[in-house]
Amino acid sequence: MNPARLAALCSVAVIVPAVLLLGSLPRAEAAGNPWVRAAPLLIAHQGGEDEFPSNTLYGYKRALRAGAQMLELDIGVSRDGHVVVMHDTTVDRTTNGHGTLASKTLRQIKRLDAAYWFSRRGPDYYQHGRRRSAYPFRGVATSKRRPPRGFTAADFRVPTLREVLRAFPHTPINIEIKARTKKEETSEYLRNARFLARALRRVRRRDLIVVSSRQAAVDRFHALLPRFDVAPGIDGTAKWLLAGGSPGAGVAAFQLPITYKLGGTMLQITTSSNVIRAHREGYAWHTWFGDDDRDAPSTWRRLVRECVDGIMTSRPRALRRVLRSYASPTPCPDSALPYRRSGRWNRDISTVVRRAKGYLKRRLARRRPARPAVVLDIDDTSLSLYACIKRYAFAPSGVGRCVVAAGLPAIRQTRSLFRYARKRHVAVFFVTGRPELLRDLTLKNLRAAGYRGRWELVMRPNAYSRSSLIPYKRGARRKITRRGYRIIVNLGDQWSDLRGGFALRRYKLPNPMYVTP
Repeated sequence: MNPARLAALCSVAVIVPAVLLLGSLPRAEAAGNPWVRAAPLLIAHQGGEDEFPSNTLYGYKRALRAGAQMLELDIGVSRDGHVVVMHDTTVDRTTNGHGTLASKTLRQIKRLDAAYWFSRRGPDYYQHGRRRSAYPFRGVATSKRRPPRGFTAADFRVPTLREVLRAFPHTPINIEIKARTKKEETSEYLRNARFLARALRRVRRRDLIVVSSRQAAVDRFHALLPRFDVAPGIDGTAKWLLAGGSPGAGVAAFQLPITYKLGGTMLQITTSSNVIRAHREGYAWHTWFGDDDRDAPSTWRRLVRECVDGIMTSRPRALRRVLRSYASPTPCPDSALPYRRSGRWNRDISTVVRRAKGYLKRRLARRRPARPAVVLDIDDTSLSLYACIKRYAFAPSGVGRCVVAAGLPAIRQTRSLFRYARKRHVAVFFVTGRPELLRDLTLKNLRAAGYRGRWELVMRPNAYSRSSLIPYKRGARRKITRRGYRIIVNLGDQWSDLRGGFALRRYKLPNPMYVTP
């Protein structure tokens, strides 16, 4: 990210806390936004440049295999008008060449070795002057070294944007417009915005988002191709932060750092209050790391707690491990409405249930246990509390009221899994955190919602007093297995539904509304 962008933004951020304390700011209608998520997107910055060679097809492919869900890249324009992917203004830092990107033709750029200076030793993974053996991919692009299995020499060269889009047709991509000379003139940004629009003119994807530090470049691109989402530049961000105004036409997400040091003052940019406000106004929040931010586990956990929608990391493999193991103790209710309206919530549920059903199908076909079983949670796994909780403005008190409400609708994807299992003579157990005293109400609601046939309902003892449901649910699954059942799939919307073992596979549905420990 351009340091000038950060400095200019943070020069106005000193008074942001005071503005936020003045009271409620004007709110835009929280329309559906596909970038608002129940859990943050793992965005591989430059393809995860600390783990893989920066902005190479090899790096992108490896990042996605490591668990990245989205790619981040920067574009410039070659001397002969081709949109090329590279972070820096010059080719010196990462390749075996010298000079600015804008001074070279595409043919000259394609002769470069984009992984020439990449090493696995930090903190500077592109430090020059080390022994040759420190650079594991040097020479692959120029065919002086054999590429790793499954890759080609082209995967280690500087890619064009067209090549990246062709290689990853179903992967969300963040595209940043940059200038490509040291002068950093606005005219350069506008020119590159125009070339980018031309390159994307026939692209019909909806999973691309475009950003630049210069608001003029964002505005120019949006004017040329308004169907693509954008993130605001410095001016648009300052207008939203300071005056409660619109950040600009077509804006779907903010992309900002965590902190910035201005003089002797450390400014907080990504805060819970700013993220909440963005969600309430229908915008997503993607976070990148400035010079004073640590791209490390403790920071990632904090960002999860603050309900950001995307984390741009240079270490996708390490971030994936944290996201898989860390259960945030805080919900993200302000993201619920735009997340739901976008249709993303429903699609994410479908994706999770489809995977669960696929695993169940494979397991039954290959090694069917004598007594196969599926365990389902109830609230926001089998029955939806969304419409009810929405009436209480997603307040925590609304959860308790909605649990005892009659007529809760089924989550149709879970009901489909239920019917699939029952048709194949797989036992189904509903294991819920609801107390035993709600048994009759729960039975009636489940059957009215379409969960018919034979199944068992396991409910929390009325006298259960522990702060977490994990011991109770683990014990319930243990009892099921002691009866001779083999739990193939355990499906729930809370980590407390899933932790503790006694299931071959566990699948978590998204739920930003509340957290049950």
